[in-house]
Amino acid sequence: MSNPTMSSECTAEEAYKWTNGEAIFASGSPFEDVELVSAENGVQRFSPSQANNMYIFPGVGMGVIACKASSVPEEFFFTAAETLSTCLTDEDVKLGKVFCLHVFVHCQI
Repeated sequence: MSNPTMSSECTAEEAYKWTNGEAIFASGSPFEDVELVSAENGVQRFSPSQANNMYIFPGVGMGVIACKASSVPEEFFFTAAETLSTCLTDEDVKLGKVFCLHVFVHCQI
Protein backbone atom coordinates (compact mmCIF):
# COMPACT_ATOMS: atom_id res chain seq x y z
CA MET A 1 0.00 0.00 0.00
CA SER A 2 1.19 3.49 -0.75
CA ASN A 3 2.76 5.91 1.61
CA PRO A 4 2.72 8.55 2.98
CA THR A 5 -0.42 7.82 4.96
CA MET A 6 -2.47 10.47 3.15
CA SER A 7 -1.78 8.64 -0.16
CA SER A 8 -2.82 5.20 1.09
CA GLU A 9 -5.42 3.40 -0.98
CA CYS A 10 -7.33 2.59 2.21
CA THR A 11 -6.76 2.53 5.94
CA ALA A 12 -6.24 -0.61 7.99
CA GLU A 13 -9.64 -0.07 9.58
CA GLU A 14 -11.32 0.15 6.18
CA ALA A 15 -9.59 -3.03 4.97
CA TYR A 16 -10.64 -4.99 8.05
CA LYS A 17 -14.21 -3.64 7.98
CA TRP A 18 -14.72 -4.24 4.24
CA THR A 19 -13.55 -7.85 4.60
CA ASN A 20 -15.16 -8.62 7.97
CA GLY A 21 -11.70 -9.06 9.48
CA GLU A 22 -10.39 -11.36 6.74
CA ALA A 23 -7.88 -8.93 5.19
CA ILE A 24 -4.16 -9.59 5.36
CA PHE A 25 -3.01 -6.01 5.74
CA ALA A 26 0.42 -4.43 5.54
CA SER A 27 1.19 -0.88 4.56
CA GLY A 28 4.15 1.37 3.92
CA SER A 29 2.49 3.75 6.36
CA PRO A 30 1.87 3.10 10.05
CA PHE A 31 -1.71 2.58 11.21
CA GLU A 32 -3.15 2.33 14.70
CA ASP A 33 -4.54 -0.95 16.04
CA VAL A 34 -8.10 -1.71 14.94
CA GLU A 35 -10.96 -3.19 16.95
CA LEU A 36 -13.98 -4.60 15.12
CA VAL A 37 -17.18 -5.58 16.84
CA SER A 38 -19.75 -7.76 15.09
CA ALA A 39 -22.54 -10.09 16.17
CA GLU A 40 -20.96 -12.83 14.06
CA ASN A 41 -17.37 -12.62 15.33
CA GLY A 42 -17.64 -10.66 18.57
CA VAL A 43 -14.68 -8.38 19.30
CA GLN A 44 -11.69 -8.77 17.00
CA ARG A 45 -8.44 -6.89 17.53
CA PHE A 46 -5.91 -6.32 14.77
CA SER A 47 -2.42 -4.86 14.85
CA PRO A 48 -1.65 -3.78 11.27
CA SER A 49 1.87 -4.45 10.03
CA GLN A 50 4.00 -1.77 8.51
CA ALA A 51 5.65 -3.29 5.46
CA ASN A 52 8.85 -2.05 3.98
CA ASN A 53 11.56 -3.50 1.81
CA MET A 54 13.95 -3.03 4.75
CA TYR A 55 12.71 -6.37 6.12
CA ILE A 56 13.97 -8.38 3.15
CA PHE A 57 16.71 -6.46 1.33
CA PRO A 58 19.33 -6.34 4.13
CA GLY A 59 19.16 -10.10 4.69
CA VAL A 60 19.31 -10.86 1.00
CA GLY A 61 22.18 -8.41 0.58
CA MET A 62 24.10 -9.93 3.48
CA GLY A 63 23.51 -13.42 2.06
CA VAL A 64 24.75 -12.35 -1.39
CA ILE A 65 27.93 -10.94 0.16
CA ALA A 66 28.44 -13.90 2.51
CA CYS A 67 28.17 -16.52 -0.25
CA LYS A 68 29.81 -14.30 -2.90
CA ALA A 69 26.88 -14.83 -5.26
CA SER A 70 27.45 -13.63 -8.81
CA SER A 71 23.72 -13.12 -9.41
CA VAL A 72 20.56 -12.58 -7.36
CA PRO A 73 17.72 -14.73 -8.70
CA GLU A 74 14.07 -14.15 -7.75
CA GLU A 75 14.20 -17.28 -5.59
CA PHE A 76 16.42 -15.42 -3.09
CA PHE A 77 13.57 -12.99 -2.42
CA PHE A 78 10.91 -15.73 -2.29
CA THR A 79 12.99 -17.67 0.22
CA ALA A 80 13.61 -14.55 2.31
CA ALA A 81 9.90 -13.67 2.40
CA GLU A 82 8.91 -17.24 3.24
CA THR A 83 11.50 -17.41 6.01
CA LEU A 84 10.34 -14.09 7.45
CA SER A 85 6.77 -15.40 7.55
CA THR A 86 7.81 -18.42 9.65
CA CYS A 87 8.79 -16.08 12.49
CA LEU A 88 5.15 -15.28 13.26
CA THR A 89 3.67 -16.70 16.44
CA ASP A 90 0.06 -17.86 16.66
CA GLU A 91 -0.67 -14.65 18.59
CA ASP A 92 0.91 -12.54 15.81
CA VAL A 93 -1.32 -14.25 13.23
CA LYS A 94 -4.38 -13.78 15.45
CA LEU A 95 -3.63 -10.03 15.59
CA GLY A 96 -3.35 -9.88 11.80
CA LYS A 97 0.38 -9.19 11.75
CA VAL A 98 2.37 -9.93 8.62
CA PHE A 99 5.84 -9.38 10.12
CA CYS A 100 7.24 -10.13 13.55
CA LEU A 101 9.60 -7.33 14.46
CA HIS A 102 10.53 -8.88 17.82
CA VAL A 103 12.82 -11.46 16.20
CA PHE A 104 15.15 -9.08 14.38
CA VAL A 105 18.67 -9.20 15.72
CA HIS A 106 21.83 -7.27 14.99
CA CYS A 107 24.41 -9.13 13.01
CA GLN A 108 27.42 -8.43 10.89
CA ILE A 109 29.76 -10.20 8.55
